[in-house]
Order: sequence, then C-alpha cells, then structure tokens
Amino acid sequence: MLRELALAKSIDFRNQYRNKVLTVLVEAKRDKLTNMMVAFSGNYIRVLLPPVRNCIGEFKKVRIEKIDGYDTYGILYGY
Repeated sequence: MLRELALAKSIDFRNQYRNKVLTVLVEAKRDKLTNMMVAFSGNYIRVLLPPVRNCIGEFKKVRIEKIDGYDTYGILYGY
C-alpha cells in the first residue's frame, strides 16, 4: 500500500512539470531498459532523453513530454 501511495505522489509531483521546460544535468550512464540517456533536474526528477552526442556532463534545457509510472520522458528544448 505504501509503494502504491509513493508512486501516486511521485506521478502527481512530476505531472506538474509536464509540457514545461526544466534545466537538467545529463549523466554518462544510460537507462538499462530503454537505453535512453539519463538526466536529473534541480529538483531530482530523473528524466530519460533520446540519445544526443556530446552533451554528457552538461546542463541542457528539456521539455517534459510524458510521465509513465516511475519514468519521466523529455526532449531537448530548442534543438
């Protein structure tokens, strides 16, 4: 029951940012299931991004596109 509540609260929090632009730090690691790039926002939202060259370790602006369970998907903004 607590896990379900935690997931629901997490989804509610992340949905506040859907279709909004956040600044994220792109990490070197990739998501094991999707092979997408992993980035974190200033408020610790883990964002999955399509692979982009030469942006590891950089701050990028992304638009949050989709929330699916524990995953948050975004795209680079302005590219």
